[in-house]
Amino acid sequence: MELHLRTHHSLVLAVFMLLIPTTIVAQGICVISEKRVPEIKGIVSFVSQENSVSDANIKLRRKNNGATLETVETDKEGRFKFSGHFRGRFTLIVSRPSAISLYIPIRVVKSEPDGYLQVTLGGVVGDICGGGEVKVIKKE
Repeated sequence: MELHLRTHHSLVLAVFMLLIPTTIVAQGICVISEKRVPEIKGIVSFVSQENSVSDANIKLRRKNNGATLETVETDKEGRFKFSGHFRGRFTLIVSRPSAISLYIPIRVVKSEPDGYLQVTLGGVVGDICGGGEVKVIKKE
C-alpha cells in the first residue's frame, strides 16, 4: 500500500511539473501602468517602432466589470482608433499572433493634451512585457 501511494504521488508530481511551463508560457500577459489620454487612438508596432503591425487585435474593456465595449484592428500602417466618445477608466488589450499581449489600463480624460498611444509589442519570452512597451506621445 505504501509503495502504491509513493508511486501515485510521484506520478502526480511529474504531471504537475510538466504543466507548469505550459501554463506560464500560454498566458503571455503583461500589465502596464495606467496611461491618461484624451481619446483612444494609437499606433502598434512589433519589437521596434519601424515595424508597424497591420491586423493587430485591440479590445476595449470596462475597468469595473471587464465587459468588452468594442474591438478594432490596426490598419496597414499600424494605426487604430475607437470611434465612441468614451470617458473614464478602461483596459485596452493589444494582441497579435507571436507577440506577448499587452493589458494597458487607460483613463480617458477630456482635459489631457492631444496625443496618442505608441504601443510596441514584443515577442521575447522571459523579458518584462516580452520586450514591449507603451508610451503616450503628446502633440505640441
